[in-house]
Amino acid sequence: MATQPAFSPPTAPHIHVSGQTCPYCQQEIPNERVAEIRERYEADQQRQEKEFTARLEAQVSSIRIQFDEARKAAIATLNEQHAAAIAQHKAESLLQQEAAREAGKKLADAALQQQIELLTAAQTASAERAQEAEQKRLEAANELATLKAQQEATIKLRTDEVRTAMEAQKVEDINAVNAKNAAEAKVLNDKIAALQKLVDAEEADGADLKVLELLKKAYPKDDFRVVVKSTGADVVHTVKSNAKACGIIVYDTRSRDIWNPKFASNLHQDMVTEKANHAVLVTSKLQKGAGHVQICEGVVCVKPTCVLAIAGILRNEIVRSHGQRLSAEGRERKTEQLYTLITSDGFTKLLESMEGTDEKLLKLEEDEQKAHKAMWSKRGSLIKSQQRNHAKMREQIEAIIESCSDE
Repeated sequence: MATQPAFSPPTAPHIHVSGQTCPYCQQEIPNERVAEIRERYEADQQRQEKEFTARLEAQVSSIRIQFDEARKAAIATLNEQHAAAIAQHKAESLLQQEAAREAGKKLADAALQQQIELLTAAQTASAERAQEAEQKRLEAANELATLKAQQEATIKLRTDEVRTAMEAQKVEDINAVNAKNAAEAKVLNDKIAALQKLVDAEEADGADLKVLELLKKAYPKDDFRVVVKSTGADVVHTVKSNAKACGIIVYDTRSRDIWNPKFASNLHQDMVTEKANHAVLVTSKLQKGAGHVQICEGVVCVKPTCVLAIAGILRNEIVRSHGQRLSAEGRERKTEQLYTLITSDGFTKLLESMEGTDEKLLKLEEDEQKAHKAMWSKRGSLIKSQQRNHAKMREQIEAIIESCSDE
């Protein structure tokens, strides 16, 4: 599309001199009308540019619509051609498949007929071989019967000779076996005596280790220190809460079957030395009529079955007192109340109930182990019986195989 010539106004203001002509009428322009004419001319130029831009955009939009329609028509034509080509290809494929199927059927029929002929020939040859094998088997059976009779006679002769020699040697062998058994029995008795000594030593000196392991398992975040000495505290338990030390409990966990107040006195001295909050004496024997727990010289004396429960109560009291930041007087008052509680009849009955429950649990576990052992014994007997049956089966099969090899 042809465009109208545009008038380019000057880029900067200037003076209109005499003799300059107007772009519209080609007349000379007076200086006083230069600005007016320039504004009219610029307005006309902008309007013409807008009209030209609008006409150009309308032509571009029309061309784009025509192009889209032509592209859609071409795509539709291509799709139709593609669909026709696919349909033609499918038809040709079906014809090829049908032809291949017919050819395959013919080849399969021919191969099947050939296999039938081969099988017929093989069956005929197999029947002939079976007849020959049966004849050879009968001959071998007769020969085997003769050989077995000879073998049985030879075995009987050798057996008699071996029996005679064994009877002469039997007395000497029995004496040698008895001497060997006596020596082995002595060695075993010595080993049993040594192991019993080790067990006794462990039961006497290892009670503290058992209590220590129980405490470590119950309170893995606390600190425990073992003290190596003959009397007094042998385990120092530092109670922690949120990784901060709250207090100390000392234990005397040595295995003792007698009661002596001196044990409590020595442990109380160690409690003062360690600046501990509580002291626990673990002993199998308490004062007569004390039950499971008693307080002696400020020390908690408890039986081994209740030590974990008492340790838990004392530890919780230490953590709570530390959290409340009680004064020394307040801690002593709470300790006295706590000791009064754990030595009361009600608390003793509670401990007895817990001990009874523990015994029932142990009895239940023992019964369960016995039931498992009985079941394992029955299973072992069945397995051994099954193994014997397998052994008999193998013997019978091997006898048949050996007889076939002899034939």
